[in-house]
Amino acid sequence: MKKTYTSIRIALFAIVVFSCSDDDDSSYPVYDREVTVAQNDSILVDLGAYPIEGGREISEEARHAKTSELRAGNYFYKPEIDFMCEDQVEITSYGSTGGNDIFPTGVVRITLLVSVATD
Repeated sequence: MKKTYTSIRIALFAIVVFSCSDDDDSSYPVYDREVTVAQNDSILVDLGAYPIEGGREISEEARHAKTSELRAGNYFYKPEIDFMCEDQVEITSYGSTGGNDIFPTGVVRITLLVSVATD
């Protein structure tokens, strides 16, 4: 009985240790934004303050972009010619506490609604 009890405690300890690993994606916030852009047009999305020690990168590229890039703290998007639907991009921000270790601090997930241009 004592061996069973010890085995159960070891198993529970292992579960706790592995569930608290550093690879947990929920350790930083994900911000969802929705932006509308006219078909065959482009848009510049303000991403807010730029990280002082760190940076940003496009971690999941928009699938229907003619141009998708970061420009001086903003995100620039131009859809493919005649594309009309929904596209999505994810931008990860990285930070540092002053050392060489850079870690993710947040993700901005932008849903781009590409629709017919209205006058």
